[in-house]
Amino acid sequence: MGQATDQEIKEALERKGHYALNWGDLDKITLPTGVVSSMYRVGDPTRPESPTVFKVFYPPGCTIEAHTHDCDYTEIILEGSQRVGATWHHAGDIRIGLANRGYGPLVAGPRVQPCSLCLPPAPGLRLS
Repeated sequence: MGQATDQEIKEALERKGHYALNWGDLDKITLPTGVVSSMYRVGDPTRPESPTVFKVFYPPGCTIEAHTHDCDYTEIILEGSQRVGATWHHAGDIRIGLANRGYGPLVAGPRVQPCSLCLPPAPGLRLS
């Protein structure tokens, strides 16, 4: 069984007022870097203003070049470690960033490292 559609989630939310799922229920996307990501939208997923929450797995030693986001964001290190610029972050650490402010490079620690990244809606943010 695949991930529920945005419309199915919207209808369940309208009926019950809440919706529950597990990260394992979500489709995964593997990027050329080996990063694996899954995501869901907070609230009604059909509304453009609904924020997006990502769970991202970085393979050991994976490097993501310095970059920006066109919206404010937060990242929570769930396990493992990652270096952002010259600073190491570990499980339980929370990073908060402003839109259009560069950071990085991001380097994953020595074991697979999942983190959660929450982005509010942004112009041009593609979710599929």
